[in-house]
Amino acid sequence: MPKITTFVYAEEISNTRDNKLNIVNPLNVFRPAFVPGMFSFSVVIGIIGLDVTQGKHTLRIKFYGEDQKETPLIDTGYVPLEDVPTGPLSLPSELRGMMGSMDFRNVVMKSEGVYITEVFVDGDLLGEFPIHVLAGESV
Repeated sequence: MPKITTFVYAEEISNTRDNKLNIVNPLNVFRPAFVPGMFSFSVVIGIIGLDVTQGKHTLRIKFYGEDQKETPLIDTGYVPLEDVPTGPLSLPSELRGMMGSMDFRNVVMKSEGVYITEVFVDGDLLGEFPIHVLAGESV
């Protein structure tokens, strides 16, 4: 069964020329200038136990305020993980996995409070990751 080994909220993620992830300004709290207002952020997700040689897999991300679970602000739907490198075949299948990132731009934060990101693989919820949203730019 796949499991999440890494989850990071960040201001931005970029790829280097040699295909390495560069995490710019990891975040513990979202500080949009105004709430309600828009805020852009990225997430980095590490998953092991995901061997694409053993079949097709899907990834789904949902992001919502604590009281908005039924109407998420972000729902990626089921993203196919075909042709994703999952590590050398010399690794045991339970250690094969992936590091990936997604950017979310101009997400409307409707109120201050706790927001939650849910990560699903093959329809199974693997983790929930809360973050606080507080109006006002960081110092």
